[in-house]
Amino acid sequence: MIDSYNTILLNKILSKFSSGNKLEAFNQLTKFLENNPNDMIATYNHGYMCQQLNKFDLAKKRYLKVINKDSQHWQSRFNIYTIYIIEKSYVLALKYIDEILKIKKNFQPAQRDRALVLNYMKRPDEGLSYVLSSIKSSRLSGI
Repeated sequence: MIDSYNTILLNKILSKFSSGNKLEAFNQLTKFLENNPNDMIATYNHGYMCQQLNKFDLAKKRYLKVINKDSQHWQSRFNIYTIYIIEKSYVLALKYIDEILKIKKNFQPAQRDRALVLNYMKRPDEGLSYVLSSIKSSRLSGI
């Protein structure tokens, strides 16, 4: 019963955020997490809200908590590396991109962003080489 109530409450909060009541929804989800600190769906969504509200340090903490609980959670890695790109922390962005590519080998957004980050790191030849090899790999695997 408590789980279904929490699911309904969480969905209402997320709908509120999507409809534009971002700060109110953020505050409600913050309070929800005080009472449900082990709810990883809420933790992930709180990270997303933080990211949308430019609270990047808190967003990264939330995503890392999810990653620590679920080593295969590629979505948290995706979101955290986008923050690192915004912050121009390219080495850290590349770390999370590479982790995603270990989980989802041919994940096109991560492949694209790996080349982008390598370009930002003044390694355009490596980025281009990576893009060409990922295209070749995609063709061979039928993607």
